[in-house]
Amino acid sequence: MAEHTLYDVNGYLFWVTAIQLPNGKWEGYAFFERKAHHANAEVPGVRYRLLSEFDTWDEAVAAVQAHAEELARNDEVNF
Repeated sequence: MAEHTLYDVNGYLFWVTAIQLPNGKWEGYAFFERKAHHANAEVPGVRYRLLSEFDTWDEAVAAVQAHAEELARNDEVNF
């Protein structure tokens, strides 16, 4: 079972992960949601793919986490 840290930045909630590509490299992903009141029936969300390849899972996750934090902090998630 995978474990992910949920980040809370500037009204966005997000978590990050990486997948291994066929060439053995890794690519990072961030999954965003807008904070919403618990009564909302629909919560906006979006997935971002960091178009870079990394040698390890840790490198990919660190890079996509930094990128996701910057997007959230600057309100550039663009739902």
